[in-house]
Amino acid sequence: MTHSVVITPQEHHYWEMEKTLTGFWDRNHWYVKECPLLLTEEWKPNGRNLYWEKYQNEFIRTEMKYYVAQKLLLGHLSLYSVFQNYGRSIHRFAEFINNHLPHIKSIIDIPKVILEKMWKNHLESLNIQISRTKKSWTRIKQNENRDGVYTEPSGIMTFISKFYDFFMDFYDERDEFEKDIWDVRKSGISFNLSKAEEKINFTRVPLQFKDFMKRYIKLRLNQQSTAHSTMLRNLMLLVKFLEFINISYPEWRDLRELSRNDIEKYLQYLRETPMGGTTKNHAFQGPSSKRHIANCITTLNTFIETIQKYDWVEAPSIPVHKLIFSEDRPSIDYSVKDDINHIPDDIWEQVINHIDQFPKQYVPIILVMEASGFRSSDVLSLKLDCLLETNNGWWLVGDQQKVRYKDHKVPISEEIAHIIAAQKKLVENNLTQAENPLSLIFPVFKGSRKGKPVAAKTISQNLNILAQKCNILDANGQLYWFKNHAFRHRYGITLINNGMDITIVQQLMAHTSPEMTAVYAKLLSETKRREWEQARGNGAFPSIRLSQDGNVVHANLDEQAIENGIELEWIRHNFDSIRLDHGFCIKSPKAHCEYLKQTLDPPCIEKSCKSFHVDHTFIAYYEDQINKMENDIVIYKKANRTRSIELLQIKLDRYTGILQGLQNNAGIFGLEKSKREFTGTERVLGKNVAKF
Repeated sequence: MTHSVVITPQEHHYWEMEKTLTGFWDRNHWYVKECPLLLTEEWKPNGRNLYWEKYQNEFIRTEMKYYVAQKLLLGHLSLYSVFQNYGRSIHRFAEFINNHLPHIKSIIDIPKVILEKMWKNHLESLNIQISRTKKSWTRIKQNENRDGVYTEPSGIMTFISKFYDFFMDFYDERDEFEKDIWDVRKSGISFNLSKAEEKINFTRVPLQFKDFMKRYIKLRLNQQSTAHSTMLRNLMLLVKFLEFINISYPEWRDLRELSRNDIEKYLQYLRETPMGGTTKNHAFQGPSSKRHIANCITTLNTFIETIQKYDWVEAPSIPVHKLIFSEDRPSIDYSVKDDINHIPDDIWEQVINHIDQFPKQYVPIILVMEASGFRSSDVLSLKLDCLLETNNGWWLVGDQQKVRYKDHKVPISEEIAHIIAAQKKLVENNLTQAENPLSLIFPVFKGSRKGKPVAAKTISQNLNILAQKCNILDANGQLYWFKNHAFRHRYGITLINNGMDITIVQQLMAHTSPEMTAVYAKLLSETKRREWEQARGNGAFPSIRLSQDGNVVHANLDEQAIENGIELEWIRHNFDSIRLDHGFCIKSPKAHCEYLKQTLDPPCIEKSCKSFHVDHTFIAYYEDQINKMENDIVIYKKANRTRSIELLQIKLDRYTGILQGLQNNAGIFGLEKSKREFTGTERVLGKNVAKF
């Protein structure tokens, strides 16, 4: 009788490693001067080598050799890092394995937490420092109660931790979505490469809810409107809720018994628990802000709403609208402030003045960010073919990932075009197509992220290092703190300040709604008021008006205000509130407007054109327009904008009449056929047109 031999996945991979470790990589002594990769590096070796016979455990020896070889061959580690920085640690780890774990068949045979604790104790017994204090450029901010100092694992701990994680993934043949840590690169999920967020970690989710939460995150990620980065934040907030449930009801395996009382207790829990929960990260130890609580409740509401919509058995039995009320979300002031985080001209001038002290490989990136208005992630994802020359100049072409808009195009100067062309040439001369598989124009040239986009945080970190180094100060004399998105705000504000129509700015910035672009217009209105007052004080406020015969007459705004019987303070406060296609209206809402009915409607509606008609297919359009107008009127009432209400009410009445006519008549609503027939000259013109 023949017995089949069962080969474990671990044994299968072990043989795979042995087949890979050939030639130089199979030797027991790795002499750095004989390494085939030495020619690709400028580092001159100082004789430091690796001696693999130090590992008496042949299984761990093979794993460590394979791990180091793979990292070197893939360019994730340099020879200098391996031989100069980690060589001594690799040898010390051999001593540790020989003394404490001589018989294990793989590094993952022992839980990672236990391994790291044993390794730490071993190093401490040798009086080896295992953590270091380091000044963090990402933590230093003006007027914050932080000391700018934090403790991080030393390289000797980090190296072993990454070694362990590598083989946890290497041996795990399960579907990616079954694992506790998903690698989005293997799952087919699109994600922002410039943020380097390649993992989704479920290890903090309470065990009884883990599979449940994996199904939910997978569902949301498969809905193309949900970004990977959004789900990372959502998972973090939902873990907070599930931790609360686990503390309150450790016996629960689902959320079917969730009640309104539980939501109220959770709200109290959020108010009393620091934003970082039980973690020791000092950056999140402050009390929960209103915004944080609102985000937690909104995320939870979406979660419950979704699982109830799909009838999941784990969903609460009480409908979500009876669990979470609108008043549970703290009210947040989202109004636009004068200090919207954009990079002012004086700050940008300081950057340009010190640009020689900024890392030269990142200079083209910030120049393109400033000149294009693209989000930092979109700039860092630009392709080699992003430059377009046409008869009317140069254009930058790239995807707007957040709004899923492909091949968005903005005009750029010839100087920026030359910078992009030079960057393209640099990339093509230094990286092969295989080394730059995404055809990026701003790829990383070496290291573990070789061929991937430069990380967005690298740009902001280096800008803040520059601010520290060169003492870049704001208008108040405070050290300026850079954020990448401030470049995009600078672009929008610069366009508005230079008189560009807001609809064009909206198109250039790929905003999905005019409200987003209106942020810059609101800031401009405040700027205009200050400039208006200064100009008026100097007697230099230019104004024109039209005379009765239609001629242009130079005028003074003070005189116009007196003629219209309104206060200058009202003009200052409402200068941009009634904006028409052809100019501004400054008439007081207390005064009658003889042209009120001729302002908003299309001529076919306003003039009751005999050729205009609608049928039932337009009902949805008019319902939508009426709904928008009614909502606008509510907003105008709160702002006491009476003239805007007058203007809109006339249009609302007409549209309501059309809608009621459609709802009360099954056929076409409009003028009857006899009144729509050609008459007089129209009949002649109609016959002539019919001949063609």
